[in-house]
Amino acid sequence: MRRSFWITSGISLVLLLTSCDNETAGTPTTPGDSGPPATTEKTSRTNAPTTPVADSIKPCELLSTADARGLGVVEEPRTKTTKDTNSCRWRVEKPVAADSYSIDITHYLDRGLKDLVSSETPTPVNVGSHEAVQAPGISAAGCVVALGLTAESRVDVYVTGGNQGRMCAPALDVAKIIDPKLP
Repeated sequence: MRRSFWITSGISLVLLLTSCDNETAGTPTTPGDSGPPATTEKTSRTNAPTTPVADSIKPCELLSTADARGLGVVEEPRTKTTKDTNSCRWRVEKPVAADSYSIDITHYLDRGLKDLVSSETPTPVNVGSHEAVQAPGISAAGCVVALGLTAESRVDVYVTGGNQGRMCAPALDVAKIIDPKLP
């Protein structure tokens, strides 16, 4: 007696397990198939949303070269992408090393303002057309200004460096620069 179990995933039909009570030589086939089994190709799929808002935000393009130079950026931006974020980081070097800092712009595809995690309660700030909040970072070394895009997505400007009290001013400056560029 032969038993076959099949799983369909919407993309392909996959044979999960075939068991026999007795051994029979030959090549297994799918029902109604007269030839050898089809090969399976691995496909790469992303779970990131494909909404117009998600597709249109590229954090490294939110600061122009002139914007970056005006802020004191000294390096090319570095990008990082995960399944639910896109981010870009710039480095600002000051004459005194303790005054230097990093600027991170991160687009959260599935986290809104209500999902912001901070060491203190976020306070509303005015950056332009988007609802925004400001809060100290989780560590004592930074400040974040989060701009709400939808109830379920946001863009954070997170500035990290030496003195947390001095990091909120550049975070707010960057947020005001990128606000008109956001959908």
